[in-house]
Amino acid sequence: MVAIAAHDIHMSFMSGTTETQVLKGIDLAIPAGQIRLLMGPSGSGKTTLLSILAGILTPMAGEVALLGQEITQLSRQQLTAFRRDHIGFIFQSFNLFPALTALENIELALQLKGKKGPGIREQSFDLLKQVGLGDRANNLPADLSGGQKQRVAIARALAGEP
Repeated sequence: MVAIAAHDIHMSFMSGTTETQVLKGIDLAIPAGQIRLLMGPSGSGKTTLLSILAGILTPMAGEVALLGQEITQLSRQQLTAFRRDHIGFIFQSFNLFPALTALENIELALQLKGKKGPGIREQSFDLLKQVGLGDRANNLPADLSGGQKQRVAIARALAGEP
């Protein structure tokens, strides 16, 4: 099964009156369970491509299918629901809520998936333990190192069972 498929992806950005074409006819297919490496110099479109493949950005032209679902024609609401239900994000900048503890950041992800009840706390704590941060569950992001914040972000992504 192909997990990610893209056909003829094009994307450009405007800076003042100058248009910069970042992606020009990208085609790819990534089978489920496989890992791919995306490399290139700064400004070559790596983050743009990943954002399009994840449904965060919409390409100017082309099609993207995730898990067999064509996502480029979905409404904003449908796309949000699809990402919530099927994709786990780990952002370079972590995107943790600064006023929430590590544990609460993960609990929130579970609540957004519609999970309720006392099992949320236990499941969140188990995820923190899996990434080696059981002892930091009650720490705010400001009290964590960069690597620890990244592991909280990983646990939060795994909470969604992508």
